Amino acid sequence: MQHVERWLPTIFTFANLTLGFLAMTFIYSEHFRLSLTLLILALFFDGIDGRLSRKFNVSSIVGKELDSLSDYLSFGVAPSLFYLLIQGNVTLLHYVFIIFFLLCGAYQIAKYNTDFIYGSAENVLLGLPINAAGILLVIMGYLDWFPFTIEALIILIVSPLMVTQIPYPSFKAHHPKKHGHFLFPIIIMVLFIIFPATAFVVFSIYVVYGFAALFIDFDNIKKFINIT
Repeated sequence: MQHVERWLPTIFTFANLTLGFLAMTFIYSEHFRLSLTLLILALFFDGIDGRLSRKFNVSSIVGKELDSLSDYLSFGVAPSLFYLLIQGNVTLLHYVFIIFFLLCGAYQIAKYNTDFIYGSAENVLLGLPINAAGILLVIMGYLDWFPFTIEALIILIVSPLMVTQIPYPSFKAHHPKKHGHFLFPIIIMVLFIIFPATAFVVFSIYVVYGFAALFIDFDNIKKFINIT
């Protein structure tokens, strides 16, 4: 049983990687809705592998490296291709902004691995996680709500946030005393797949949360709510 528990998080990590690769193949064949669904599923598996590794206490440097490689493919490379190919008319500026996104994402992954090795907190991440940034990029391209100038501005905001020291709550934080900590991600995943616009709204709020946390003490607000 312990042997199964040891490999279970890795299986979910490989599922994330596989889904990211499959999404890329469907992007090239212009099956964008299917690619979007696969990347949201990859986001789900990415969140579960971290929860399982903490639940079974099997976290390792090798596991973290595998997770990071999978994340860069599924939420860095795949979303970048998705955004470019769904545009139809791609210009040099599109490539410039997407390469900037990829570079910031790569740096964020490397920085996160360094933080992991040196024992930084697991419940918070310094900088916007690449999975949130990647899904936001995919949904933005899929919905096509904005002109390119607005989309470029969003990319210019989101990309540097990945390399900042702004703390963001981790999707992979495990709360063993809370019931439904595996059920809730499933509900969110289904909601995102059926209504992609909800994912854009949720991750936009998540991005803004990082800015707000610099000026608002959310811990004090939570304490006040609990008291009242």
